[in-house]
Amino acid sequence: MTRDTSELSIIKKYWQNTPVFFSEKYKTNFLKLASPVNLFLHLRRKKVLKLSGSVKGKKILDVGCGSGVFLLEFIKMGAKVVGIDYSQKMLNMAEAELKLYKISRNKYKLILANATNLPLNNKSFDLVLATGLTDYMTDQDDLKFLQEAVRVLKPNGSLIVSFPVEKSPFSFMRKGIGLAIRQRFFKLPPVHNEFTLEKITRFLKKVNMKYEKTHKIFATMWLVSAKFK
Repeated sequence: MTRDTSELSIIKKYWQNTPVFFSEKYKTNFLKLASPVNLFLHLRRKKVLKLSGSVKGKKILDVGCGSGVFLLEFIKMGAKVVGIDYSQKMLNMAEAELKLYKISRNKYKLILANATNLPLNNKSFDLVLATGLTDYMTDQDDLKFLQEAVRVLKPNGSLIVSFPVEKSPFSFMRKGIGLAIRQRFFKLPPVHNEFTLEKITRFLKKVNMKYEKTHKIFATMWLVSAKFK
């Protein structure tokens, strides 16, 4: 087994077997926000919602929806949502969270599926979101995801995707002792992929899209809003 295959296997096991480790990091009380990971996710969520703009009456797809944090936010803002994840445990957590807030079942749909093969109709969503997804896939699968995302996106729709920054100040946490700290103390899986802005531009060009806005969060993640050319 190669290092890359082993790393991808660790990532898959993490999301399918222990997703609660990550879900806990979305909590935003004062003590939790003292953690850099919780603070990072809090800032990312705020930026995503700002980039999304008004979503009332729109149909939104969250690929890699996890425990449903964005699904809940978008429903509160008046959207109908579909969440996709390849971890049934994550989907179960999302279902429980939405039920906790007494969200009507006709406002959302949860689907067990892979980001590279979305079981959805062409041109059916106003917004496709994917945060914390490209980090954990190969270049080939990231491109397949983008191809699927634009397939299900309406011609005037928007795509919001996060990409880990290549050679960020926190890159030391992605290998060696830094990775061991990331896994043991922060309970996070390895990051498999990294992106420069040029690489992001190249990937978007392959699917006939271009970015409109880019933001860096903690200098470690690009958050990109894109539309069709």
